[in-house]
Amino acid sequence: MGIKELQKNILEIEDLGKSLFKLNKNKEKQAEIRNQIKILNDSIPELLNELELIKSLPTQKVKEEKLVKIDYKKPDIEGEKDASVLVMKKDSRSFMSSMFKIKEYLKKVFTSEKKSSYYVRLSSKLFFDTSNSFVNKGYFKQLNLDLRKANIKFLLNTYVSLMLFSTLLAFAAGLLIFVFLLFFSFSLEAPFIQLASGSFWMNFLEKIWIILFLPALTFLMFYIYPGSEAKTIGKKIDQEMPFVVINMSAIASSEIEPSKIFQIIARSGEEYPYTKNEFEKVINYVNVYGYDVTTALRTCAEKTSSKNLKELFNGLANSISSGTSLTNFLDKRAESLLFNYKLEREQYTKLAETFMNIYISLVIAAPLVLMLTFFLMSLGGLGIGISLNMISVLIVLIVVLINIVFLVFLHLKQPTY
Repeated sequence: MGIKELQKNILEIEDLGKSLFKLNKNKEKQAEIRNQIKILNDSIPELLNELELIKSLPTQKVKEEKLVKIDYKKPDIEGEKDASVLVMKKDSRSFMSSMFKIKEYLKKVFTSEKKSSYYVRLSSKLFFDTSNSFVNKGYFKQLNLDLRKANIKFLLNTYVSLMLFSTLLAFAAGLLIFVFLLFFSFSLEAPFIQLASGSFWMNFLEKIWIILFLPALTFLMFYIYPGSEAKTIGKKIDQEMPFVVINMSAIASSEIEPSKIFQIIARSGEEYPYTKNEFEKVINYVNVYGYDVTTALRTCAEKTSSKNLKELFNGLANSISSGTSLTNFLDKRAESLLFNYKLEREQYTKLAETFMNIYISLVIAAPLVLMLTFFLMSLGGLGIGISLNMISVLIVLIVVLINIVFLVFLHLKQPTY
């Protein structure tokens, strides 16, 4: 019995923790993985007890009967790989039963991941050393925080590799487009593609920007996307927060253990989809990584995209540490959030009224005034070169476009709750 066996168990716990995040939508399979993690955690004290820094004499038998070695095949991104762990003898059947239940499901997850992530794996293979060098030098710290806040399941090194590879492809595409436009031009009349006219060097200087524009745009889009996604998720969480805190306050009034509050909310179905993901992070920090509740709350507070949720996590951590009543804290927090929510709804109502007035002016009054103006101009002999039928069609198209713009804007501004 040595350090290698202990290391195998710890590495297997780490792999199971990663699998736990992959199965975030399957609660039954998550429960089986948590059971395996618990069994492996329970075996660690016995492994430490049996760890021999100085080899014992053969006269004394080591208590190896408490532990049993299990060899099995576990699903992996490349198919299956051999695994070996030591667990308590009494837990061996439960461990293998859990593995049997999740094995086929994990195979499907890894198979779909393998098919969908070829581009990502190719990016990592080509640019991993470069991205790793940038990350080690301290670059992209804000990008890493944005990735965590946006719940994008990429390591920073992998995402930077993907960004660099995509930028390289954009540079190649820009170069091809530049060469094509250098020698050819487009026309609205047949033949639609013609040889470029004018000086070669003049065309060169006019179109050289394409080579730099496409890769710069690609790099910028990859860089700002996580931050933009994090802001969107933060707004969704803020809209759910008043109702989540009211629910938490009701649960906390039963004097339940604090970490159980998050489990109840996280398992409440799709009622709070965005807040639920943040609560699952707290649960995983406690159950998988072994953090205490206050440390898990403060850690998640730094990685959430919602200011309100960050304040809630820090407030809960302080309340738990100081021993104050969680019910009182959550009641006051619920009142504050509900008041802000009502103010936001009132602001949205006023905004909708303002845009209703603008809509009436643009879509109802303006077309009538325009039609009357054009009609009077045509009667007076002040034609504008366009027939009344064409003017009618143009006005109808403009009205349709304005309607689409207003509907999209109101849909974007409308709160979920």
